Amino acid sequence: DHKFFVMEFVEGPTLEKVLQKKGILKETLALEITRQIAQALDYAWTHKIIHRDIKPQNLMITHDRIVKLCDLGLSKDVTSDVSLTMTGSVNCSPPFASPEQAQGLKDTDIRSDVYSLGVTLYEMLCGELPFKGNSPGQFLLQHVTQKPPNPRSKNPKLSPTVSQLILRMLEKGPKDRPMPGEVAKTVTKLLNAQTLRKA
Repeated sequence: DHKFFVMEFVEGPTLEKVLQKKGILKETLALEITRQIAQALDYAWTHKIIHRDIKPQNLMITHDRIVKLCDLGLSKDVTSDVSLTMTGSVNCSPPFASPEQAQGLKDTDIRSDVYSLGVTLYEMLCGELPFKGNSPGQFLLQHVTQKPPNPRSKNPKLSPTVSQLILRMLEKGPKDRPMPGEVAKTVTKLLNAQTLRKA
């Protein structure tokens, strides 16, 4: 009863490699990456699938700047997966884990992935993670208990609306975060507004 996922060979680097090379991305590029992944998460959620391991290492960018969501090894079908994840176990990458993942909660939904995408967007635009730790436990504790720093305190050039979006995605409570479809629509509006300003 295990599911297998086969995809095409992707010509291009992971986002992790891009960040190692560039440090901080331009706001428009970071938003475009976020928009595409939010759309992918929105599509996955129509099939009640959550990824559970959104991070730069699992995002690949083709030479045409098409972003591919990879590595569904920890993904979960919330309609049928009963035994794969038990309450109290942690199946995630601690630096990008949502508070509910950090607590090992069983009832998670797609807004857990939105949180991890928010951490990824924060790193793309600030050049560092919102929380720092020397062990997995330190990361997990901070995700649950600490408020993330304002992204503009790390990158003053960041627009207030983008900073606000990141903080909404990083809300501790899932109900306070936007759904991925809303993230995609918000980012599209932000990108269109930036295009109009340049014109």
